Amino acid sequence: MTAPRMMKLGAFVHETGQHVAAWRHPDAFVNSGTSFAEAATVARTAERGKFDLLFLADSAAVSVYGSTESRGRMGKLVKFEPMTLLSALAAVTSHLGLVATSTTTYAEPYTLARQFASLDQISGGRSGWNLVTSNNEAEAFNHGRDQHAAHADRYDRAAEFAEGKPMVLKRHPGIKAFCDRDRSPDRSRQSQKTRSVLDDGTEYDGDTIIWTAGVKANPVLAETDLPLDQRGRVICTATMQVQGLDNVWSAGDNAAVPDLSKTDVDPAATCSPSAQHAVRQAVQLAKNIVSVLRGRKPKPYLHKYVGSVASLGLYKGVADVYGVKAKGFIAWGMHRAYHVSRMPTFNRKVRVAFDWLGSWVLKREVVSLGQINDPRAEFDRVTKS
Repeated sequence: MTAPRMMKLGAFVHETGQHVAAWRHPDAFVNSGTSFAEAATVARTAERGKFDLLFLADSAAVSVYGSTESRGRMGKLVKFEPMTLLSALAAVTSHLGLVATSTTTYAEPYTLARQFASLDQISGGRSGWNLVTSNNEAEAFNHGRDQHAAHADRYDRAAEFAEGKPMVLKRHPGIKAFCDRDRSPDRSRQSQKTRSVLDDGTEYDGDTIIWTAGVKANPVLAETDLPLDQRGRVICTATMQVQGLDNVWSAGDNAAVPDLSKTDVDPAATCSPSAQHAVRQAVQLAKNIVSVLRGRKPKPYLHKYVGSVASLGLYKGVADVYGVKAKGFIAWGMHRAYHVSRMPTFNRKVRVAFDWLGSWVLKREVVSLGQINDPRAEFDRVTKS
């Protein structure tokens, strides 16, 4: 018989209560934002009530929204820095999880990793991180910035923190990795420098270069009078008509087509310059042109994100499709199957599938090993001839 599933309870605590005017209640802890005694009482109460964790929201600046008068009626403006408070609460609790909010937009990977590792050690493994990207524009000014980072840039940076942040390696207790990521201005390439230190003091340096080709709009567009966005792409409507020109159309890498699957969150979102969008846009574009010629209205292009697949070497991969997660050989097979399905024409699909099947059964050809060891050799030979 399987064990019953247990509900996990988390206490989301604001300093003076959730309601904006909760501090007016006669029994409210009106000073809990700056009173450790009151904060400790709340934490102990949550622990006695069998809560699994205590969660603290945070912002690195007072919100600039609303009037000065309205902000003066709020009781949530003055409060302790969460990492400091939770480290102190760890000493007066025994099993309550301690979750802090920390932004990746105005912090560095090493600093955050060190802070949470410290809280984890102090609390005996009870720390948790609520990763945010800062929606409060005033935080930029508190960190010496002229303006708040763009939505897409904040989320890219957050993804880097989550996937490549410095951390204490759990595979070997004697190895620690310290990372310093060099971010190039055009974001076309990134390097991550890692220094590993063993228990005996031996140090190893490593450089991992992560490079992506990127896609840039054709520079010839700058010589036209077409409306262009900041990336040099032609600004289009959702029906792929060029903005302001009903009889001019555009699609693919050179077109800034609104991404209707994301505009609820980011009104300025456009489709990424990828083959996945280009081939689908081409089909809808052809239908729209025919519709206009026949006196009908064109339809907007909409493609919803359904998941991701990736190959991680031979017969290994990861996948998250329609919320179903897979890894290993199954995910690798899903990755290959997706790419075959995207190949144009039935003839090409069959040829690619049989080529991959042959490589799987017969293994790699010996003659190709040289190209793996020195992939530039053929290019150098051609350029010198």
